[in-house]
Formats: sequence, structure tokens, C-alpha cells
Amino acid sequence: MSPTQKKRLMTYSLVLTLFSIIVALVMYALSQNMNAYYTPLEIIEATHLNPKLHQKNIRLGGMVKPNTVKRSSDLQVEFWVTDYKQDLFVRYKGILPDLFREGQGIVAEGQLSSTEKNAENQPIFIATRILAKHDEKYMPETIKKRIGANEQWT
Repeated sequence: MSPTQKKRLMTYSLVLTLFSIIVALVMYALSQNMNAYYTPLEIIEATHLNPKLHQKNIRLGGMVKPNTVKRSSDLQVEFWVTDYKQDLFVRYKGILPDLFREGQGIVAEGQLSSTEKNAENQPIFIATRILAKHDEKYMPETIKKRIGANEQWT
């Protein structure tokens, strides 16, 4: 093999190695920032199987349970989200969307508290962002099936 061919082979090897490292770093970063969507039942079941769920940003989806919203003067709001099989206690500090109401569908982004539990010894969901449904009749079919809200969704 000539010196020119060796040099070319080394260059190709170096480029391929660097490309592989860059792809691996991008994939790792994307996996760390992924927000999975869970219903309250899935979260309660998952916390028993995966204790690391407390360290991940997740999305909680379901319906705001009627007569559970409690507001305080410092913009803190506490309420229960239900999928009609399981309820999960949510705490949020901030301004809620105008469409946020009891009995309405929401998606809350945040993390499960690793230290605080509710009266039923379930983790509390600390929300960092609340998204309310935007249309009176809209709900994706996949979400409707997951929370069993066929008749409840109005």
C-alpha cells in the first residue's frame, strides 16, 4: 500500500469515527429530552416498575376531575387529573390557560415529585406547563381510547 493510500485510509477512518460519535451524541441528547405521554393509570403503574420515572420530564394527559381545583393567592393551583380508571394529584404554580376548567381535557408537562406523596401514598405530579384543549369537540381518537372518555368527552 502506498503512502498516499495509507493517508487516504486514515482520513476516511477518522471522518467515519467522528461521524459515528456525532450521531451517538445527537441520539443521546434526543432520548434525554423526549417527553412521553402518560395517563394517570399508566403513571401509577409505571412508578412501581421504574423508580427513575421521577427523574424524567413527562406529559400527563386526562380530564380535570370536577370539584377538585383549589387555587391559592400565590398562583398555586392543585387539582386531580383522571382517566376514569385512576386519579393523580397535580400541583402547578403559574397562570393557567383560559380554557382550563373542571371536567375539561388537559395535558400537563412536568415531573413526579420524588419526596411528596398525597394521602393515598401516590406521588404528586409537579407541573411546569399546562395545556388545555382548544376546541369543544376535538380529542384525538388515540387519546380518547387511552383514557376511556368516549361518552364523557363533550
